[in-house]
Amino acid sequence: MPTPFIIADVETSLYEPPAGPPAGPPAPEALRRLLEYAGSPLPPEYEAAIRQHDGFECAVGEEDDEAFVVFFSCEEVVTRNEIHGLKERGSPLLAVGGDGAGEAFAIDLTNGEWAIVNWVDIGSGEFELRFPSLRSLLGALANGTAFEGPST
Repeated sequence: MPTPFIIADVETSLYEPPAGPPAGPPAPEALRRLLEYAGSPLPPEYEAAIRQHDGFECAVGEEDDEAFVVFFSCEEVVTRNEIHGLKERGSPLLAVGGDGAGEAFAIDLTNGEWAIVNWVDIGSGEFELRFPSLRSLLGALANGTAFEGPST
């Protein structure tokens, strides 16, 4: 099974494949709706990933200290953002995944940076950007430093 998009660049040894194969490309209408909903260009590495795999989940990190990573399908990204009213609240965030334990992975559409935000607080407009790229987010999750404070 091919390794999903950018995970291969983090470090293959830190990657545990999902139970089943990652989803294939999204339906053209679902991708179009996501791009329209975002209203801003998506970071190229994320857009390339979502064009290749319409959502996936895996674990990254060492076996005893791994982090669970979920990236939503195009349809689920739009639905979850609508449910949380991010656009309506003027939030620059687009939630695209999470850790399965209450934290959302989101893109700041004003600058393409990545944030980890608690789902409860995601609509508040208060968040701390931590990662300049998807690769750096996944790397921090894999090495256990994602929750130690902002990256520099």
